[in-house]
Amino acid sequence: MKSKLVLLVVTIFLSAQFSYGQMYGKEIGIEVTGASGSNLGGVLGGVLKFSFVSETVGENFLAFGPSVRYQYFWSNNSYTGIQANGSILGFGGYLHYRFFNWFYVGTEAEYIQNPFNQFSNWTPVGFVGGGIHKDFGFVHLNAGLMYDVIDGLRDPFSQVSSPLANNYFIRKQNPSNQTQVGGYIPVIARITFFFPLAR
Repeated sequence: MKSKLVLLVVTIFLSAQFSYGQMYGKEIGIEVTGASGSNLGGVLGGVLKFSFVSETVGENFLAFGPSVRYQYFWSNNSYTGIQANGSILGFGGYLHYRFFNWFYVGTEAEYIQNPFNQFSNWTPVGFVGGGIHKDFGFVHLNAGLMYDVIDGLRDPFSQVSSPLANNYFIRKQNPSNQTQVGGYIPVIARITFFFPLAR
């Protein structure tokens, strides 16, 4: 599975590199994925992205590149006396198409170290989605929703979900019993700040 994900990321980069117009610039992207804490626990971390940006047609741009994730989490249950901490490390790549200076659609693939699964140390995640993209000159803002296709296909009874599952926020409801709430739909919100390096 690891070799398939690496092949997918390399294919995305190479096809984007050779299929579109000349290079427009480079950006560093920062995505804060966790910044909360208390005396009971919390999480701190994010994703660092490096972008190659190419103008396609008019004011539309293709942005793609590698990404690296690091998150640290801790728990201090004063009731049971149990304390725990750990970290999540991941790497991958992404491809975003920005259009009309207002919107983007894209895909992101990552291979993430999963501290919650005793049988598998690394878990693939694959997102598709989109949202708002706005160029403010000194910073570009992406804010959108991403659906984890890989986690959506997993069997919840036989496979451990994504290590990012704690970021899911939309719940399913049982149509035959409106009072019974089901599991979460694998959708996360993403906000990324891209800082241009060169144009």
